[in-house]
Amino acid sequence: MFRVSQQEDVIVIDVRDDVDIVSGPLLEAAITIADQQPLSHLIVNMEDGKYCDSTGVAILLRARKRLRDRLLLVMKPGSICHRITEIAGLAGIFQTSSDLLSALSRARAMASQARSSLEIVDAAPVDRRVPATIHLRA
Repeated sequence: MFRVSQQEDVIVIDVRDDVDIVSGPLLEAAITIADQQPLSHLIVNMEDGKYCDSTGVAILLRARKRLRDRLLLVMKPGSICHRITEIAGLAGIFQTSSDLLSALSRARAMASQARSSLEIVDAAPVDRRVPATIHLRA
Protein backbone atom coordinates (compact mmCIF):
# COMPACT_ATOMS: atom_id res chain seq x y z
CA MET A 1 0.00 0.00 0.00
CA PHE A 2 2.83 2.42 0.90
CA ARG A 3 6.49 2.13 -0.03
CA VAL A 4 9.08 4.16 1.86
CA SER A 5 12.49 4.88 0.35
CA GLN A 6 15.32 7.30 0.95
CA GLN A 7 17.12 9.21 -1.79
CA GLU A 8 20.08 11.03 -0.24
CA ASP A 9 18.55 13.07 2.59
CA VAL A 10 15.01 13.01 1.19
CA ILE A 11 12.50 10.37 2.29
CA VAL A 12 9.83 9.40 -0.24
CA ILE A 13 6.56 7.72 0.73
CA ASP A 14 4.87 6.27 -2.34
CA VAL A 15 1.10 5.98 -1.95
CA ARG A 16 -0.06 3.10 -4.16
CA ASP A 17 -3.75 2.88 -3.29
CA ASP A 18 -6.45 4.64 -1.28
CA VAL A 19 -5.80 6.87 1.71
CA ASP A 20 -8.87 6.46 3.89
CA ILE A 21 -9.94 5.61 7.41
CA VAL A 22 -8.52 2.08 7.06
CA SER A 23 -5.11 2.88 5.51
CA GLY A 24 -4.69 6.38 6.95
CA PRO A 25 -3.09 5.28 10.24
CA LEU A 26 -0.39 3.43 8.28
CA LEU A 27 0.42 6.56 6.30
CA GLU A 28 0.48 8.65 9.46
CA ALA A 29 2.82 6.15 11.12
CA ALA A 30 5.14 6.24 8.08
CA ILE A 31 5.17 10.06 8.17
CA THR A 32 5.86 10.08 11.92
CA ILE A 33 8.76 7.64 11.57
CA ALA A 34 10.16 9.64 8.63
CA ASP A 35 9.91 12.86 10.65
CA GLN A 36 12.14 11.33 13.32
CA GLN A 37 14.95 10.74 10.80
CA PRO A 38 17.62 13.34 10.02
CA LEU A 39 16.19 14.39 6.68
CA SER A 40 15.92 17.56 4.71
CA HIS A 41 12.51 16.86 3.18
CA LEU A 42 9.69 14.34 3.07
CA ILE A 43 7.89 13.72 -0.20
CA VAL A 44 4.50 12.02 -0.17
CA ASN A 45 4.13 10.74 -3.71
CA MET A 46 0.44 10.43 -4.52
CA GLU A 47 0.90 9.98 -8.28
CA ASP A 48 -0.55 6.47 -8.10
CA GLY A 49 -3.01 7.24 -5.29
CA LYS A 50 -6.50 6.25 -6.27
CA TYR A 51 -8.53 7.99 -3.55
CA CYS A 52 -8.05 10.27 -0.57
CA ASP A 53 -10.85 10.98 1.89
CA SER A 54 -11.04 13.45 4.78
CA THR A 55 -8.86 11.14 6.90
CA GLY A 56 -6.06 11.42 4.35
CA VAL A 57 -6.47 15.20 4.12
CA ALA A 58 -6.31 15.50 7.93
CA ILE A 59 -3.13 13.37 8.02
CA LEU A 60 -1.50 15.56 5.36
CA LEU A 61 -2.51 18.72 7.25
CA ARG A 62 -0.98 17.39 10.49
CA ALA A 63 2.17 16.47 8.58
CA ARG A 64 2.29 19.97 7.07
CA LYS A 65 2.00 21.48 10.54
CA ARG A 66 4.90 19.37 11.87
CA LEU A 67 7.19 19.47 8.84
CA ARG A 68 6.31 22.95 7.54
CA ASP A 69 8.22 23.60 4.32
CA ARG A 70 9.96 20.23 4.47
CA LEU A 71 6.83 18.44 3.19
CA LEU A 72 6.27 18.14 -0.55
CA LEU A 73 3.34 16.39 -2.20
CA VAL A 74 3.36 14.86 -5.66
CA MET A 75 -0.08 14.94 -7.27
CA LYS A 76 -1.01 14.77 -10.92
CA PRO A 77 -3.11 17.78 -11.87
CA GLY A 78 -6.70 16.64 -12.25
CA SER A 79 -6.22 13.48 -10.17
CA ILE A 80 -8.74 12.62 -7.48
CA CYS A 81 -6.22 13.46 -4.72
CA HIS A 82 -5.47 16.82 -6.34
CA ARG A 83 -9.17 17.64 -6.80
CA ILE A 84 -9.93 16.80 -3.16
CA THR A 85 -7.32 19.30 -1.92
CA GLU A 86 -8.73 21.90 -4.30
CA ILE A 87 -12.33 21.29 -3.19
CA ALA A 88 -11.25 21.53 0.46
CA GLY A 89 -9.55 24.87 -0.30
CA LEU A 90 -6.10 23.49 0.55
CA ALA A 91 -4.37 23.70 -2.82
CA GLY A 92 -2.26 26.68 -1.72
CA ILE A 93 -1.37 25.18 1.66
CA PHE A 94 0.76 22.34 0.33
CA GLN A 95 3.88 22.56 -1.80
CA THR A 96 3.07 20.31 -4.73
CA SER A 97 4.81 18.99 -7.80
CA SER A 98 3.29 17.10 -10.69
CA ASP A 99 5.94 14.36 -10.74
CA LEU A 100 8.52 12.80 -8.44
CA LEU A 101 11.62 13.98 -10.32
CA SER A 102 10.62 17.64 -10.08
CA ALA A 103 9.76 17.19 -6.38
CA LEU A 104 13.20 15.67 -5.71
CA SER A 105 14.90 18.50 -7.59
CA ARG A 106 12.88 21.06 -5.65
CA ALA A 107 13.67 19.41 -2.28
CA ARG A 108 17.40 19.30 -3.07
CA ALA A 109 17.42 22.93 -4.20
CA MET A 110 15.61 24.02 -1.03
CA ALA A 111 18.01 22.01 1.15
CA SER A 112 21.02 23.49 -0.64
CA GLN A 113 19.63 26.99 -0.24
CA ALA A 114 19.00 26.42 3.48
CA ARG A 115 22.58 25.18 4.00
CA SER A 116 24.11 28.10 2.11
CA SER A 117 22.06 30.68 4.00
CA LEU A 118 23.75 29.94 7.33
CA GLU A 119 25.90 32.83 8.41
CA ILE A 120 28.56 32.93 11.11
CA VAL A 121 27.63 35.77 13.43
CA ASP A 122 30.10 35.21 16.24
CA ALA A 123 33.05 32.94 16.89
CA ALA A 124 35.18 32.62 19.99
CA PRO A 125 38.92 33.18 19.57
CA VAL A 126 40.84 30.07 18.68
CA ASP A 127 42.54 28.71 21.77
CA ARG A 128 43.56 25.08 21.57
CA ARG A 129 42.83 24.61 25.28
CA VAL A 130 39.18 25.73 24.93
CA PRO A 131 36.60 24.14 22.61
CA ALA A 132 35.62 26.48 19.76
CA THR A 133 32.21 28.10 19.98
CA ILE A 134 30.47 29.18 16.80
CA HIS A 135 27.02 30.81 16.69
CA LEU A 136 25.04 30.37 13.50
CA ARG A 137 22.01 32.24 12.27
CA ALA A 138 19.79 30.80 9.57
